[in-house]
Amino acid sequence: MQNPDPAAKTIRFGAYELDLRSGELHKHGVKIKLRDKSFEVLTLLLERPGEVVRREELRARLWPADVFVDFDNNLNTAVTRLREALGDSADKPRFIETLPRRGYRFIAHVSQPARDADRASARKARLAVLPFENLSGDPAQEYFSDGMTEEMITQLAALAPERLGVIARTSAMHYKGARKDIAGIGCELDLDYAVEGSVRRAGDRVRISAQLIQVRDQTHLWAKSYDSELRNILQLQGEVAEAIVRQIDVTVSPAGQRSLRRARPVDPEAHDAYIRGLFEYNKFNPSGLDQAVEHFGLAIEKDPQYALAHAKLAIARAFIGFWGYGPPSETFPKAEAAAGRALALDDTISDAHIALGIVHWFYHWKLEACQREFERAVDLSPNDPTAHWALAMFLGSMKEDHRKAVAGVSLAQELDPLSMSIRSTAGWVFYWSRQFDRAIAHCRKTLEMDENSVQAYLVLGLAALAIGSLNEAVAALEESAARFGDLFSLGDLGLAYGLAGEREKACAVIRQLEETARSQQVPSIFLAYAHSGLEDKDQALDYLEKAYAEHYAPILWLRVSPQYDALRGDPRYERLLHRLDLPPPAC
Repeated sequence: MQNPDPAAKTIRFGAYELDLRSGELHKHGVKIKLRDKSFEVLTLLLERPGEVVRREELRARLWPADVFVDFDNNLNTAVTRLREALGDSADKPRFIETLPRRGYRFIAHVSQPARDADRASARKARLAVLPFENLSGDPAQEYFSDGMTEEMITQLAALAPERLGVIARTSAMHYKGARKDIAGIGCELDLDYAVEGSVRRAGDRVRISAQLIQVRDQTHLWAKSYDSELRNILQLQGEVAEAIVRQIDVTVSPAGQRSLRRARPVDPEAHDAYIRGLFEYNKFNPSGLDQAVEHFGLAIEKDPQYALAHAKLAIARAFIGFWGYGPPSETFPKAEAAAGRALALDDTISDAHIALGIVHWFYHWKLEACQREFERAVDLSPNDPTAHWALAMFLGSMKEDHRKAVAGVSLAQELDPLSMSIRSTAGWVFYWSRQFDRAIAHCRKTLEMDENSVQAYLVLGLAALAIGSLNEAVAALEESAARFGDLFSLGDLGLAYGLAGEREKACAVIRQLEETARSQQVPSIFLAYAHSGLEDKDQALDYLEKAYAEHYAPILWLRVSPQYDALRGDPRYERLLHRLDLPPPAC
């Protein structure tokens, strides 16, 4: 996490700005009342974001030694008032995390304006497109109204990314059918504006109605209905998005103007297949991704020039390979081909660059090329949380640029605050940066929100293992292995059993992995984990060398992951690290 410049006059986090000169806190330009001690607590926490500020440090800073006060009560009151001012919660903190009997930590992303005079102009407005209502009278058309919602989000996010932050689809769709009022949604997502709308499809025509609402007073700023032939749906979406942006009084960027001009007629059957593909893709499970591939392929058959369909086909195939849902030798070359075709048609589609980056990373091991593709995706789509997430995961694991990685996942979560896939994997950047307490706290909160997050169990178990909390580590990994039965959970459980002195259980895991290998491929790296826990270095390194020969991508984490701490310094480990030829760590 980026530490504020000591000479800075203002510090920004989320929708808030703290003016250090005046001692004032603002949210979207509106002054928030903050008492003196609460201001001092916030200032001290913001000096060291992401770090634990101990209670003793707070006492020394806030109450001189010769002043007698009821310290515990006064500090608790100051923190409580600070949380009230920020709309924060001790149970589910967004800004200030409590570490019982130790202190507090500021956990949100911190940044600063380029110049204090530019604060007002630099602040982004925040907007969410709420799920469009299906007015067709046919429940089977829900996929179409959901697709319209997603495409409208994509259009709006592309028009003025420097001035308008658009909440991503995953978080927006959380409110489908929720019947929550705009004020409540605005508070939860920290919004300035919301778009409500409906869609009706009949034959070869479509009607879209939309209205723009200002959240702070729920004023309806604009409303309009549009009718069009289905073949002109992309131009129609662009018209609606442009009208909304202009109502907010935000200038469409040159790149946004180009994206509007590129909209072209599309075969209605191709568009329908594409929308069905989006519906399946967003399930983000093996079956959904497979179905998405079929639908995107059909869209391309109907319209071979459909660049967006090629790009979505590419990223669907890339994620099938990334998560191990399909054979890498099949999925990655097909993803690469689809990405290449998409970029030949339109080289500004970020999904195609993300897909190509994943292929370079996990299949070719061309790490510099991967970074270039991810950075290009972020440049093209600053409002795309997936682009920020992909780059952050890469920087945290391959370049060990932990400051940028934490900032990247924080931004991805700001853009898609209710995305469990982003939240659950964000714990890895804290683990790789050896912020083990923070990784544990993050994963515990994630599991409170979703008890089926395999990534949260894995990070929780490994981070607990790293600090010697063996019981919690074993419990988390046992739960993960019982729930999911995946190879990562089993391999890490074997590691935990070994380090906890449960030798028989560790050996049982090894036998289970060996038995599984008789009927399916079991990458050698998982056996390396278990043998490392048993302090059998030679056997662990044998399996790691096999994993390298298998070209199994997780071997690329050999340098960054604390899982390998017991092997560091061994000549065979160092030689293997040299063969991997990883990029130099960031300074």
